[in-house]
Amino acid sequence: MNAKEKLIDSFFHLLTIKEFNNISISELCLLSKVHRTTFYNYYDNLFDLLIDAKNKAINELDNEFKEINNNTNFDYMSENTLVTFLEFIKKYPNLFKAYFVNSEILDSTSIFNDLLNNKFIPNAKKHGFNDEEEIKLASIFFIHGITSILLYWIDSNFKLDSKTLSKIILGFIVK
Repeated sequence: MNAKEKLIDSFFHLLTIKEFNNISISELCLLSKVHRTTFYNYYDNLFDLLIDAKNKAINELDNEFKEINNNTNFDYMSENTLVTFLEFIKKYPNLFKAYFVNSEILDSTSIFNDLLNNKFIPNAKKHGFNDEEEIKLASIFFIHGITSILLYWIDSNFKLDSKTLSKIILGFIVK
């Protein structure tokens, strides 16, 4: 892991235990075992790191889904898709805890709206749901519920495997 990756990983770890405004560059460098001057080689401040870390995570998640997205029968509610997402969470648990705990700083509202408009609504319409307000409410309910499940799963150190958790989540959706 290079210095930039160590900074990003340590940053997400700190975000899981404290608020963004309470993180200092000194403590970040200490935790990541990266010299302060190295931090400034990459970033001007913590906000620059925040943006870079968020973009890195989004790009990596997009890469995970590229192959699945190319499938003409792609379905966001399939077991294969959900397992892929859950495996990504297992790979980066601090990222997700940081995201869930600090969603306002990481701009989750605009990300949710993008997902809603570009993924959830079109996918729901493909399955015969047409009322966009109902789709939005169901999506909000689903996102908050799955967020709680995922936080529990992370905190339990991934007690269940991804496939089992996927079946449980999809079972709630079907019922």
